Amino acid sequence: LQAVSVDPTTPDVAWNAANLFLTQGKTAQALQQFAVAMRGDPNLVQPSLELCWRAVHDPSTIQSILPPDPTAYLKFVRLLIAKQQWDGAQQIWSAMFGLNRGFDGRQALFYVDTLLARKEVTGAQRAWEQLAAISPNWQVDSGDNELVVNGSFERPSLSAGFDWRYSPQPGSTASIDVTEFHSGRQSLLLFYNGVNGDSGLLQYVAVKPNTEYRLAAWVKSRKLEGANGPVVAVSDAYSDQLYAASAETLGSTEWHRLEGSLQTGPDTQLVTIRVRRDPGTTLIRGEFWIDDVSLRPSGSLTAR
Repeated sequence: LQAVSVDPTTPDVAWNAANLFLTQGKTAQALQQFAVAMRGDPNLVQPSLELCWRAVHDPSTIQSILPPDPTAYLKFVRLLIAKQQWDGAQQIWSAMFGLNRGFDGRQALFYVDTLLARKEVTGAQRAWEQLAAISPNWQVDSGDNELVVNGSFERPSLSAGFDWRYSPQPGSTASIDVTEFHSGRQSLLLFYNGVNGDSGLLQYVAVKPNTEYRLAAWVKSRKLEGANGPVVAVSDAYSDQLYAASAETLGSTEWHRLEGSLQTGPDTQLVTIRVRRDPGTTLIRGEFWIDDVSLRPSGSLTAR
């Protein structure tokens, strides 16, 4: 404690003092020293948060000692999620944006994915919009009520949130191709060479219940051989109920537009857009390009 009076701003000194105060039951003094430690050394943020939570179990109290750094707030959000403190996590998430400090939105995508996993689609969409506001290229490609993010594959996918995700699957590989595209400067190429039902390409899209939508995509193929070809499909993200599937593509084709219409169910909030085959238990070989994927409410313009 004498060290604190002599050197009140050194993080290591504050950390040791905070732990001593905790053992003495002096919680308020401990929190003050944890605040000094966290402000002075980012590496002390996580252990300080864990000890603070054990001591007080109160998000507001801990928020009051956080450094004004979005990274520290995100660490606290993660901790609260791990403790299943959902209201507290939302409180700290909202307070983070009140700091008005920029940060890399990719650090925060875990929160969007957590809400999607909990079927809190409205909250996930709101969080995504907050992140997109500070990361403008996360927005959809165009107006006219477009719902697909990065439908033209012009930027690297985030593999999280409401952007494209890709998980490698047996029998196919995905890559960006700058030599073939319908618009822009590139497209996504799926190369099939084996048994494959799901390409591994997926995007979550928030939708409204009991609403009609139009699906569209531009595709091309080269020597695509199999009993059945890939389709662009829309399904309920939680029940996997199929709502729409485009026509199959096989053989060698030039760029052509695939379309489909769908009506969401009374409880539908989230759908997935995938490239898949059904059945997917047979061999398929060849190349399949996809570009300008679109999902919009019926009545909106869908041509790209």
